[in-house]
Amino acid sequence: MVALIVAGVAYITARDLGATAYDDSYFFKRFAMHALEGAGFSWNVQDGPIYGSTSQAFQWLCTVVAWGTHSHFVAAVRVVNAGALIATGLWLSRTCVRTAGAARGPLVVVLGLLNPLVLTTVITGMETAVSLWVLAVALVFMTREDAGQHPGVAALATVAVYVCRPDAAAIPAVFFIAIHVRQRAVALRFVGALSVLMAIVLGAAWLYYGTPLPLSFYMKSLALHSYDEHTAAMGWIQKRVHVGAFVFLTAPLWALAVRGWSPRRLDAQGALLLAAVIFCAYHLSATNEIMGYRARFYLPAICLLYTSP
Repeated sequence: MVALIVAGVAYITARDLGATAYDDSYFFKRFAMHALEGAGFSWNVQDGPIYGSTSQAFQWLCTVVAWGTHSHFVAAVRVVNAGALIATGLWLSRTCVRTAGAARGPLVVVLGLLNPLVLTTVITGMETAVSLWVLAVALVFMTREDAGQHPGVAALATVAVYVCRPDAAAIPAVFFIAIHVRQRAVALRFVGALSVLMAIVLGAAWLYYGTPLPLSFYMKSLALHSYDEHTAAMGWIQKRVHVGAFVFLTAPLWALAVRGWSPRRLDAQGALLLAAVIFCAYHLSATNEIMGYRARFYLPAICLLYTSP
């Protein structure tokens, strides 16, 4: 199974190593080069730092990559993304065998990681592959039997997901609260720890950038940005394409996830499905999927299906 995943990721990486990356990926390089020149994470040096990179963790990673290689930045980032997907496969392979069974577990991992939408994340030059790995690590920890004894660690894992991809942090947060809803003290300690940690992260961003939230949040939230009629119409057309592709290509995983699940109990499987549905519903109803690129906005929901027991 692991060999199959490595082969698939390696093939995609080698095939498109020199292909043009997505436009947005070059934002990371521009910010990184300015930071290395001593101007901070700025788009225009004279303007100073600006919260243009939604994924701060990936921006830091790209800065290290840019420091190590200037002329081969895009290829190097693709190798990093390939490594992230392979690491996700290695991380989840044993876990899925434990939670889903020796027969079903590997099938879930292969169907997930060799999904065309997931493989495409290697060549985009963006944060999706890395955020999938961090999300998988967080969810695997939260599905452990003793996770309820460590709500502070669960909150820290959620914040780690946030700095990789802010919207995806809703997934571990909803999951942990849902699975411990009957253990009120555990859920409250998690919410308290998460609130403190998020206040630190948002405060640090505000001090450095002058805003606690990335600019993409203001640009892509339907409630905060008013688009002209034509742009809004095009956005809904793109959304239907993205959602259709996501539903079609992940249908086998959803079928495996709901098999044997009973709505009468909110166990780990039900909590994971609830978090996935809420996450997808958020993007369906509240965001304009500018630069949606092969349904990348919805891909974090796939990690829930990897870890479904």
